[in-house]
Amino acid sequence: MKSIGLVLSAIMTLLIAGCASRGEIETMKSQLEYIERSTVQMQERLVQMDSMYRTTIDKNVSYQADLKTALADLLDKSASIDSRLSDMEGRLNMIVNRSGQSGSVSSPVTSSNTEPAAAGTDSASQGELPQVDQNKLYNNAISDLKEGNYVMAVMEFNEFLTMFKESPMADDAQYWLGECYYGKKEYAKAIPEFEKVERNYPKGDQLVPALFKMGRSYEELGEKKKAKVIFQRIVSEFPKSMEAKIAQDRLKGL
Repeated sequence: MKSIGLVLSAIMTLLIAGCASRGEIETMKSQLEYIERSTVQMQERLVQMDSMYRTTIDKNVSYQADLKTALADLLDKSASIDSRLSDMEGRLNMIVNRSGQSGSVSSPVTSSNTEPAAAGTDSASQGELPQVDQNKLYNNAISDLKEGNYVMAVMEFNEFLTMFKESPMADDAQYWLGECYYGKKEYAKAIPEFEKVERNYPKGDQLVPALFKMGRSYEELGEKKKAKVIFQRIVSEFPKSMEAKIAQDRLKGL
């Protein structure tokens, strides 16, 4: 750009000195202006290309990071699945062993890489039956519920309630069992599960949420009178609860 300015100065000098005609001068000026515009366009294009190049690099880095994250998630899920399969195998073994003790002839479930027990050794002499970890079973059920694996979650919550009905988490498990059916939009099945929360755990933390979801289930089934009764009860008996405020809003539409 600086050299073009010098050329223009030289052209003006020639014009003043009378060494070139005005037409020649105008032609040279036009050519120089064209060169100047082309130079600016080239510079802009270079800046644009540099920006595109940097963006591509950034995208590649981001893409690689996303791939690593996705791979890590897959590995975590794979490990979780392996863990659950091991738990299920242990539970099946326990059930089969119990059946064997009561006279059943079924054989225990074993992994493909498990060696058979020595001849003459019964299940009792091999040690205690595998114990089910209630926290792990509960957390697996919650995880399946969050992921939308409702069928598996229903099985796990039912198993939890069968094995650990006296657990401090039993009322939670009962409530979430109702939520499984609610999530599947099987409201007629959800209602009796929510009712069990009130019947079996009337002093539990999940009582009010269960009542509210019971009301919502009736509402979804079109049974507005039953829904209204439950919402009014929540507002009357539990006025300070979060559900009471929402129930008041629901009542306005009933």
